[in-house]
Amino acid sequence: MNRTDPGTPPVKTSRLLHTTCLTPRDRVYVNLDVAQHGVGSGACGPRVQPRYVRHAQPVSLTLGFRTC
Repeated sequence: MNRTDPGTPPVKTSRLLHTTCLTPRDRVYVNLDVAQHGVGSGACGPRVQPRYVRHAQPVSLTLGFRTC
């Protein structure tokens, strides 16, 4: 998986074995999931129950910050 940011080279996080391999940056990256697919893939057990299946679709997320 590549995490990219304009103006900085991509960081291949899937190949990092330790967090000490990360290059310090002057930014904080936050990854948020709007929804999560249910657990299970049918590879070694039952498939996800229909009510927990999530299909890809456009979504909107509003996030606000305030000082403490």
